[in-house]
Amino acid sequence: MKRILLLIGICTSLYSCKQNLVKEPDNIIPSDKMEKIIYDLSILNAMKAVENGSLKENNINPKEFLFKKYKIDSAQFAKSSVYYAAKNPEAYGEIYERVKAKIEVQVDKIQDSIDAARKELQKEKNKQLSEEKKPVNITIK
Repeated sequence: MKRILLLIGICTSLYSCKQNLVKEPDNIIPSDKMEKIIYDLSILNAMKAVENGSLKENNINPKEFLFKKYKIDSAQFAKSSVYYAAKNPEAYGEIYERVKAKIEVQVDKIQDSIDAARKELQKEKNKQLSEEKKPVNITIK
């Protein structure tokens, strides 16, 4: 997320120069596709930060994976990012806001699942404890 914010900052700085240095690339990535790429990139980078071992074990490079998935290359992604940030930083910021909202929805779903699992485990634990405390009826004849 820090890298994304840094990229936005750099691109905003380029925009503030108010020069027409950035031309629309011939192979610009459409904004809806750009949103999907940035979302996936954010998820993969988070995964890389938390559990890098499984990515390495499976020889997965997050950026290469995304470039293949979306049939783009790094230059196309970089040029499109710079173009969107320089020519229309508000729209680019909106893309990032939508990505952030999607991530927050996923985080909430995951947290709900964790809470439900914890609740179920606690029920099972309480059930076992109550069964252990039940008196045993022994009849002597």
